Amino acid sequence: MKLLMLRKISRLGSWNVRTLYQTGKLKEVARDFNACKLDILEIRETRWTGNGRATLDTGETMLCSDEEDANYTEGVGLILSRQPTRFLLGWQPEGPSIVSAMFKTNKKKINLRVINCYAPTIEKGEDVKERLYARRQGVQENSKSKDITILMGDFNAQIGNDNT
Repeated sequence: MKLLMLRKISRLGSWNVRTLYQTGKLKEVARDFNACKLDILEIRETRWTGNGRATLDTGETMLCSDEEDANYTEGVGLILSRQPTRFLLGWQPEGPSIVSAMFKTNKKKINLRVINCYAPTIEKGEDVKERLYARRQGVQENSKSKDITILMGDFNAQIGNDNT
């Protein structure tokens, strides 16, 4: 059985797709994903509801995470090319802002975990932000110390004199 070669995963992408809740938008993202020859793409603001795994018409795998009763305003996901999909050990949706996936590698006892995190904007309350960061920390701590973790996403950082 072949394993995911860590050196072969060389193209990771991070896109704010603004919505996948429009006809043809997912095909557009898949076309751009293939044009850029990406292996793993983290996407945010999918604006879908619920969690799921789907195989796209072009052969990629999409993993998406959102709340079941969401009102099409949030959501995150990962799109995987065929190679990473073959070595996917599992994935975990964590609400509208976090999704993670674990991959088997060619290194003995070392797995690769990719985490997609989309932080709330400054308009959200402190309690929402604290819950997100606590959930993200829990996902990261769930990895073994030997595992390689790649944390991707949009953390909506505010910088400058007027921000704390």
